[in-house]
Amino acid sequence: MGLSPLQLLNYFFEEVSVKANPDYNENIDGVLKGFNVTFESGENKNDPLLRRFILKIEQKRKPELPYELKIGMIGIFRIDEGFAARKKPEELEVLLNTNCPSMLYSAARETILTLTGRCPHQPYLLPSISFANFQADNKRKSPPRPKPKK
Repeated sequence: MGLSPLQLLNYFFEEVSVKANPDYNENIDGVLKGFNVTFESGENKNDPLLRRFILKIEQKRKPELPYELKIGMIGIFRIDEGFAARKKPEELEVLLNTNCPSMLYSAARETILTLTGRCPHQPYLLPSISFANFQADNKRKSPPRPKPKK
């Protein structure tokens, strides 16, 4: 077993909102549908192997659903230099655009399940989705990371 050539260095939540729907009928099986998932990618100007992904998940309030959801996450990823050198740029982008948001989505999924488990309606488990054919909303160069103060 070895390390993946794509490492998640850190992630954090920019925004998390779970609002219970007071008009929700518990006798209706609310299946999460029509939720929106988007992501953006960014490449560090000084280090192209360092990438930032922003993942957003949003479910607007609907009478048949128990919750309104909104979550925004940022993940910082590092690509192994040797691995990147062996891949064509377009292959690398497919790998990144599939795996990076997938990792963040998994963390968001668990967070929403945990939060809704402490809400008045049943816990909500986001359905599994595939990022294989997703495209980033945009790709831009990220500003260099500030050096830590000593």
